[in-house]
Amino acid sequence: MSGTNGLSTEMLAINGGISVDILQSFENDVYVKDFTDILAANNFDFKIRDTVLFEVPNDKLSREHD
Repeated sequence: MSGTNGLSTEMLAINGGISVDILQSFENDVYVKDFTDILAANNFDFKIRDTVLFEVPNDKLSREHD
């Protein structure tokens, strides 16, 4: 996402299961909660691993002129 505000998802199907990674640039969990509510309502068996919080500096572009 590199400095972009938003939500990014990655889904992998491997070894008979599906893994979904969600990366977002905001603290609200509304999209993850909605997604897990949909899974639960449709009787999908799922596990949520620990949330990893991290900060990254804003991308900066420096230009040097001759």
